[in-house]
Amino acid sequence: MKQIILIEDWTGEAGISVSLGVPVYSALSIHATVLPAMILSGHTGKNLPVRLHTGAYLEKVLSVLEQHPRKTDALVVGYLGAPGLLSVVNRLRKLYPEATVIVDPAMGDHGRLYSGIDGEMVKAYRSMLCGADYVLPNRYEASVLTDLPESADTEQLLDGLLALGAKHALITGVREGDNTGTILKGVQGEKTSHFMPTIQGGFYGTGDLFKAVFSGLLVLGFPANQALSEASLCVSLALQATDKEMRLYGINIRNALARLSTLPLEVL
Repeated sequence: MKQIILIEDWTGEAGISVSLGVPVYSALSIHATVLPAMILSGHTGKNLPVRLHTGAYLEKVLSVLEQHPRKTDALVVGYLGAPGLLSVVNRLRKLYPEATVIVDPAMGDHGRLYSGIDGEMVKAYRSMLCGADYVLPNRYEASVLTDLPESADTEQLLDGLLALGAKHALITGVREGDNTGTILKGVQGEKTSHFMPTIQGGFYGTGDLFKAVFSGLLVLGFPANQALSEASLCVSLALQATDKEMRLYGINIRNALARLSTLPLEVL
């Protein structure tokens, strides 16, 4: 069984972040060790939530992991909420040097940072890109990381992310006419993309679902272009299944999980 470590927030009210990612990994028969970066009463796109910082707890967990190391195929980083957790991520990368590092710099969307995110958190995420195998920002997050305007050409944003040290850069939520998709570019100039018809409305948790499916399929050996297209399809299936009145609390991943159950658990 493949093993990953997922470090991101646990949000009590909404079906996002860890609450969304773990079922995806389970559907792919991947064991996920969860390190809660922060415990939140609700998501940061709604109101300022109640927060419980977990830095001291994570330091103790890391000490245990360092004493009893085991094989880990990937380190998946999501919303951290506190720049001090950069040291935790760095210790994990040192402990598991062979693991694929996937960073979702969850900081904001729609032209603004999430509540509680400041310049120090931006700097922390920016430093994580150095040596990361994949970075998965949306267009706004890419602009913040690269100090380029959000209106910049997508190619410029991708090149800016690669210049920060990432081996592959993806930008999600790219609009082209009536379609929305993701574009990936690697340091060797290789590119791939996948677009689907835009589903109108405001949703929370789409990035979390994309990250979980994409990272899980990479760990199973799927090529990046197939992992990207399947992750995009799963997001579309989830959005279509989400009732309008429930959008504030996350997305319905039932059909996405059904799709994942049809995929092979290993690609040779």
